Amino acid sequence: MSFIDDGLKKRAELEARASLISNQAPTLYNELWENMQTYVEEAKSKGFEIFIDGGGYKRDIALQLMREGASASHRETFTLDLDVKKEQITAKGQRGVEFTFVLDVSDGGVVCLKHKENPITMEVASILILQQFLFPGLWA
Repeated sequence: MSFIDDGLKKRAELEARASLISNQAPTLYNELWENMQTYVEEAKSKGFEIFIDGGGYKRDIALQLMREGASASHRETFTLDLDVKKEQITAKGQRGVEFTFVLDVSDGGVVCLKHKENPITMEVASILILQQFLFPGLWA
């Protein structure tokens, strides 16, 4: 087998991997969003004023802050975004929210989320994001 055969084989493997991720990415984003919605609803029931805007694979989550001296319209936000080409889901914005979850294929051929090179469940990813957003600085 020559380097050309090796290159053709590797290219086919990478194309299959990219296709698998591209096909499964929306499902993973939706699963993450469903997990987050559960916690958002709980937070709302406990007095947090949270607003959601957007749809599809890009959503803005805003928290109404009522600190002394703050304007009634002051909200801090982060965006949950799926980027299929970059093979990642990001949560970025205010209050220290800065997370990148890489979409990868496990040894078993299943598309999964990774955070800091380790597989992570949707539950844990949801908690990481919302814990930082709702309670910045409490868990360093």
